Amino acid sequence: TALSPSHADPNATAVIIPGPNAQSISYPSLATHVAAFARQLAHIGVRGGDVVSMSLINSLEFTAGFFATTSLRGVSAPLNPAYSQAEVEFYLQDTQSAVLLVAADTTLDAPAVKAGRACGVMVVKVVNRRNGASVEDVKLEVMVERTQRSGGKQQGQGMVANANQADGSSQVLEQDVALVLHTSGTTGRPKGADRALRRSPV
Repeated sequence: TALSPSHADPNATAVIIPGPNAQSISYPSLATHVAAFARQLAHIGVRGGDVVSMSLINSLEFTAGFFATTSLRGVSAPLNPAYSQAEVEFYLQDTQSAVLLVAADTTLDAPAVKAGRACGVMVVKVVNRRNGASVEDVKLEVMVERTQRSGGKQQGQGMVANANQADGSSQVLEQDVALVLHTSGTTGRPKGADRALRRSPV
């Protein structure tokens, strides 16, 4: 999905962030924010094929994190912030995640952080710096360093993710896998479902 409006107004609203201090983010502002987010992800080592899990509520951080990850040919794996440590561990292992993004107010004793540490996954806080209604910058703060790739039972997600970098190109391709979600399944154990989305780099 290109971050550009489909109509004449280049400053049309792309995202509305609800809440007491509601924000309307224009397409150019969102594109700038996503590009900054992508640079931060690249700085901490995210590359094409890496799975980036996100334990974030519906927010600017979530939206920008998704676009930034996919612009690097990474695979986004959203998680429910209410998951227990055991649940987060399962998803991190099942997707072979390289990074777990968490909210700015997340503490070291939070279930997601404990899960990331147990799985050897890098845990990173997403901190947005705002000035009024405009988005200035984003900063990623590493809480837990990566120690090893998460193991777990491989159910194909690692191979799916690696397909994004198989040709060695950094250019986003239409057939790249952009998103991994889990279904409830019929066995009582979640199953991964990947989705290739038509998209273009920011």
